[in-house]
Amino acid sequence: CRRLDGIPLAMELAAVRLKTLSIEQILDRLGDRFRVLGEGGRSAPPHRRTLRAALDWSYALVDAEESILWQRLSVFPGSFDLAAVEGVCGGHGLSSERVLDVLDGLVDKSVVSAIRSGTEMRYRMLESVRDYGLEKLRSDDAEATLGGLHRDHYSALCREAWSHWTDADQPRWFDRLESDHPNLRAALDWCIENDEPDIGCSMASDLWLYWEARGHLTEGRRRLAALLEAHQLHDRARARSLWVAGYLALGQNDVEAAVPLLEQSQELAGAIGDPESAAFATQYLGLARLFIGDLSGANALLEEAFESQQRIGQQAAAFTLSDVATTRMLGGDPGGARTLYEKALAMTDEGGDPWTRAHCLWGLGMSAWLNGDVSEAEQAELEALR
Repeated sequence: CRRLDGIPLAMELAAVRLKTLSIEQILDRLGDRFRVLGEGGRSAPPHRRTLRAALDWSYALVDAEESILWQRLSVFPGSFDLAAVEGVCGGHGLSSERVLDVLDGLVDKSVVSAIRSGTEMRYRMLESVRDYGLEKLRSDDAEATLGGLHRDHYSALCREAWSHWTDADQPRWFDRLESDHPNLRAALDWCIENDEPDIGCSMASDLWLYWEARGHLTEGRRRLAALLEAHQLHDRARARSLWVAGYLALGQNDVEAAVPLLEQSQELAGAIGDPESAAFATQYLGLARLFIGDLSGANALLEEAFESQQRIGQQAAAFTLSDVATTRMLGGDPGGARTLYEKALAMTDEGGDPWTRAHCLWGLGMSAWLNGDVSEAEQAELEALR
């Protein structure tokens, strides 16, 4: 019922097939739903006998511009916003100025659903309606062009997200990317299928913190592994992808897999002159040492990474300093750790980068607790949780 979007006709036609197929067989064949959901009752009007006939009838009711947009919107596998429609679907028979009015017409005709999401509207098509539009798009040999435009739009979205990982907009970007997750998957698939692993590597790396924050560590690791296998050039895209892959492995406590990836990134970044990737790789090699209890090794690497990040103006330096503080705290110096946590906290704007601020406040609470300052510890931990 979910795959058929709850459409009564589609469910009726599926029920007719139960004379011949099991529920599981029908489900397996819904990738070609117009063939599987064959003819229903002969007494029904022609446009109600098959799912294709019903959609043919609906398609005949839209005007030329609406039919173009219907086809082009089928490139979105999930919900989408107006910026995506304008960026991907305008031009070549549908002027950018007309996109909003034409979209409005498709909403009026129930071809597209409008859904409020916070202060904005998002849009989606029923799966059957999208599949029909995709068939039309393919028949016009336009799928490749639209797929490329779709990839371009979401690649740009990922780049913008990267620039907000260490500021106050971080949570909003996590939400936005979560809403667009099916589109991100489609864009990354496109990069692999169309021999563009360099773009895919950049996209997957730009999603750095998102993979972890929203519980997609396994998917992030799998995608980066496939992209790195396809992208063998020794360039910045590869150096970044290696340290991000290593970071995600650490997120699953897989130190054995993380360390070789981070070492490769560090070596490559040094060879090509990429100080940012070198600093991140060094930071997470330090974290790997921390994970196995090598406090002195961790401290040395984390201090090196912190100095490098400060030198190049990388905002992640505050989080790195808080990891240095953690090695001090675990090494039996809660007073020294507290000083470093306070310094790291001061490096973040008030109300900005909640990930780093929460980590610093957690550390302050821990170091206060180890010093016997229970009230101060409780206050810091409650603020970290908020």
